[in-house]
Amino acid sequence: MENKLQKQLDILFYDTDFNFEGNPSIAVIGAGVAGLSTALSLHKAGAKVTIISAQESTEHNQANLDKGTYPITSQVAGALWEYPPAVCGAHNDADSEENAKAWTVSTLRALQKVVRQPELFPDVGVHMYPSGFYYKQKIVPPEIEEGEAYPTMSKMLNIAKNPYISGFIYNGDDDKLLKMYRDITPPFIIDKDIVDGFQHDAALIDTDVWMGFLRSLTEQCGIPVIQRAVEDFYAEKDDISKAVEDQGRGTPVSFVICTGVNSNYVAKDKGVYPRRGAVYRFPHTKGGPGGDPLPEVANIPHLDLLKNHAFCMPVSELNDNLTEPSIPENEPGDPSHFAFIVPRGDHSIVVGGFSEAIGADEANDSFNYYKESNRMDGPYTRVDIDKKYYAERVQEMTEKAVSFLQPVADLINVHKAKGLHNYLYTGLRPFRVGGCRLELEEGTNIVHNYGHGGSGVSWSIGCAVESTHYVRKLLNGHYKSKPKDKQIQQLLQNNCREYVYTPLKKIQTVGDLYHQEKLNKTHRQTP
Repeated sequence: MENKLQKQLDILFYDTDFNFEGNPSIAVIGAGVAGLSTALSLHKAGAKVTIISAQESTEHNQANLDKGTYPITSQVAGALWEYPPAVCGAHNDADSEENAKAWTVSTLRALQKVVRQPELFPDVGVHMYPSGFYYKQKIVPPEIEEGEAYPTMSKMLNIAKNPYISGFIYNGDDDKLLKMYRDITPPFIIDKDIVDGFQHDAALIDTDVWMGFLRSLTEQCGIPVIQRAVEDFYAEKDDISKAVEDQGRGTPVSFVICTGVNSNYVAKDKGVYPRRGAVYRFPHTKGGPGGDPLPEVANIPHLDLLKNHAFCMPVSELNDNLTEPSIPENEPGDPSHFAFIVPRGDHSIVVGGFSEAIGADEANDSFNYYKESNRMDGPYTRVDIDKKYYAERVQEMTEKAVSFLQPVADLINVHKAKGLHNYLYTGLRPFRVGGCRLELEEGTNIVHNYGHGGSGVSWSIGCAVESTHYVRKLLNGHYKSKPKDKQIQQLLQNNCREYVYTPLKKIQTVGDLYHQEKLNKTHRQTP
């Protein structure tokens, strides 16, 4: 068992390649995907880790829901791995976005290794599927003007160049990608306004299963969880230290705060604010993972395609920004609407979503709700908090998905007609002005790891490793600000923005760029 556990940790946290001197006691605040991943990375480096959290992930089933035990935010996530900027997790801070590219690729590489070694990682909820992104306007304009920003084109070209991302296909002028799905009979993509897109292989995570797996790893590592609601870490720091000491874990020499949206008050970071959204889960099996097919939906045309492909239609304008330069005022902003349809393991299809900033007053009410309900890292799963609001937004969300893909329309219609049970989850994405906070707070022994927006799972392993390096810097002065992988570093240095902002040659069309970079291959094997 120990040998298998060590191999699992070596694969997941391959860049945590050092050991702390001694066996330092470190406390991690929070038990979401960021908290558990960080705790495991620290443990791999030889730390004596203790987790402090009011709530842990729970098994998702109707019995738990009936008794009021709700999944935490990390479990509600759609959890499609995305190269930044993500559909629902974009940040408008340039430095944060650049860092996110390294965190994201680091996480992808670990998840790819998980998929390739089922003997070490059996049934842990990670799958690799083709994932497509579709647009109602051309990704590449007829002419590229120097000094202009083309964020979607830049993202696509970075994906095409990245040696760790396989299966890349660009639609282009010959509609290579759209024809793959529109030529299917009966029709698959039914939104005639979609004119462009690209596809690549990506990790999709069944977060109920994955969170259970991470929790089991912490148990095998002997990492205890102290159930405690933290409302003001700085005021409670000494009490937390004593609680850790009482567990026989010694006095913590460092603390890592991984409290998501609650960091607004836990870490006194007023730059943290929520963006709310929702997802629907439509089961196609009985009883969750491994269940028998639901006969009512078994004959829906192309349902098998939905089970092993992800489809995303980002916001209608390619330059739309999903974050604000400052915390919203009292009036909420208009929601940014998008559609994503992703498989959830072997049992459900997830349909989403929207992302709407909450005004300052409403945000405070949200944080108060968390504290009063003693669910420090939980989402708004109780729809009755604002039935009218969510009814309208969810209706818009499902209509967008239904107009996008015909099998989704069929699946939802059958669920409604047959009265089948489905699950609506509403939640708050943890955004932060200035992007993700991942740093060692100056003059303290506190590392911050929160503000991941809608990319918590996509960044989780990369951010966990970097948090561990920050603790190393605190303890012995050594720190690597980015993953050690030289190829990742090279990718960051050769970012495709050089073609967008200061073209070295006159590039008029993406076709010219593709020929120059030899990017017209439709598939590459992942190294």
